[in-house]
Amino acid sequence: MKKAYTVVLFPLIPNLFHNICLAHSYNLIGETWIDYENFKLLDTVVKNIKASFVYSVARKRRWREHLALNSISLDNFSFDLEGNAQDISITLPPLPVKTRWNSWLMLDLEFFKIRNSAIAPFVASRIDQTGAFLRNGTNNPPFSIEMSQLLSHNNYQTNDFFIPIFSEAFKLALAKFEKHTNNHSALPLFRAIQCFNPQFIQSSTNHHNLNNYNLITEFQNPSNEIISEWAIYCGLSEVFEEGSLDLNQYWQGKKGNFPNLSKIAFIYIWLPISGVEL
Repeated sequence: MKKAYTVVLFPLIPNLFHNICLAHSYNLIGETWIDYENFKLLDTVVKNIKASFVYSVARKRRWREHLALNSISLDNFSFDLEGNAQDISITLPPLPVKTRWNSWLMLDLEFFKIRNSAIAPFVASRIDQTGAFLRNGTNNPPFSIEMSQLLSHNNYQTNDFFIPIFSEAFKLALAKFEKHTNNHSALPLFRAIQCFNPQFIQSSTNHHNLNNYNLITEFQNPSNEIISEWAIYCGLSEVFEEGSLDLNQYWQGKKGNFPNLSKIAFIYIWLPISGVEL
């Protein structure tokens, strides 16, 4: 994407600028743990377990039987007296988990679950939650009850050995997180459009100042109608069910009371949040 921007798009549209996809940024943050030196042994163990299944003789035998059932020639294979395949170079069908495309498939499946949901106003709070989680982990890495019991059962001293390792892993992830989010050019806008989340507005009177959201073009020189609707909107006291609020449904229901404000809300709550949506 960046190469397309640099080589093709920027020469054609000089005013264009490149925004790193937040979803891609989160993927890079996760990769810090995959590449972390102290986790290499675990990575090797997992790879070896996978290999024991992928390259097993039984799997090759089942593949040979599948080829025979579908009338595919077996002339290139050699067999022992019992009819078992001997050629260890048999080309087996690729497993879904053998390529990165499987992770992309899972990503797309999750994306299609929310593609019809207006979630842009929730982005900033999710980023803040991620930052808080990583910062807390640098000093106090979270251990599940199961892991704590396992370590205790094997007489490991968590504080002496494991906490420094996991603390360092969190520090690496936090450094990558801050590199990609602290100066992300789209983040100020995502923070501004939190105002279209009524839960955010009603959580504190500090969120009621319309000037705080002047990155939204329509709020830079608001009309009297918008100011009036905004005042009523900030004065609401509503009860919301647990779980993610359906912002599209919420603002559909406010069209009558806030015709101008709802029109603006529909523009910004549907902003794309990742390159997958473009």
